[in-house]
Amino acid sequence: MVFYLYRIGMSDVSLSFLEQVDLKRCLSELFEDAPDLYFFAKDLNYQFTMCNRALMRRIGVKEESDIIGTDDFHHFDPLMAKYYREEDQEIFRDRQPITNRIWVVPNVSGAMDWYLSSKFPLFDRSGALVGLAGLMRDCKPSGSLYGPYQNLAKAIDFIRKNFTKTIKVTELAKMSDLSVSQFERSFSKYFKFTPMKYINKVRVDAAAKLLIEGTEPISLIAYDTGFYDHSHFAKQFKIAMGMSPSAYRKCGGKVMRN
Repeated sequence: MVFYLYRIGMSDVSLSFLEQVDLKRCLSELFEDAPDLYFFAKDLNYQFTMCNRALMRRIGVKEESDIIGTDDFHHFDPLMAKYYREEDQEIFRDRQPITNRIWVVPNVSGAMDWYLSSKFPLFDRSGALVGLAGLMRDCKPSGSLYGPYQNLAKAIDFIRKNFTKTIKVTELAKMSDLSVSQFERSFSKYFKFTPMKYINKVRVDAAAKLLIEGTEPISLIAYDTGFYDHSHFAKQFKIAMGMSPSAYRKCGGKVMRN
């Protein structure tokens, strides 16, 4: 992004040229009609300041004014919003881009959509951090994953469908046609989770949904989402969500934003 390039250094000729450019207009027009590319920018308060029409359709808003000035918690499931917020915080903390990170997000029908995400810190001319810009690309607009993620697709799908059962890394590696060590390295590289932490994340996500939408006892929810006992579930849930399952249910799933 242009503001990021200011940070890493540009020639005087390039800087002089860019000062003449209407950045907002150019970025908007560049990404406006890309149906499988979602563009956005946020300020230091994590609020959207720019977005393209594809992102508006994905979120489900009709007017740009419906998203500008809001944050992820206004538009996404609280759990997904929490993960997006944590990634934004990583950008602001390290002041470095995060490129080609995979997100596997359930759509309205329950199927898994794969997105390749990159985020970049934005700086003003003095070098002060002012926000971030992000791009997300639909990994399979034609129905097939590309690149190194294809080997992991079966494992992800298996986890999503069988998280209530015991899942062994050895069987995930086998269905991915990789050795256990190759599978663990690849999985951690592209998803930023170890396989077991990802399985735990899927279980916690499912439990959080049941806590809000259902009335089942917490001990039964723990069992139904693959945790072997209530205490283990409570511990893992608090690590992931920052509060106990009972507190999460009581507050209606309003996880901490900061």
